[in-house]
Amino acid sequence: IPVLRDGKAEQLLTRLLVPGDVVLLMGGAQVPADIEWMEGDVLSVDTAALTGEPLPRKYPSDEHGKVILCACTVRAGEAYGIVRKT
Repeated sequence: IPVLRDGKAEQLLTRLLVPGDVVLLMGGAQVPADIEWMEGDVLSVDTAALTGEPLPRKYPSDEHGKVILCACTVRAGEAYGIVRKT
């Protein structure tokens, strides 16, 4: 996972993420932790595994907020988010 930690860019295994890490979310990637969207594109996120909804949700949005839950899949877009919960 591409991560910014303590101002340094690095690649980390998902199990090494901690709250406060900044991760780059890109189309095709599984969301590695509960992430709060920070900046970048509006993401199209498949939440079907958690919600059963057949259509992707947009993040950020007034309806769904800015927090993207772990185990969802980013379908399109590229954005940075901060790890809130692992």
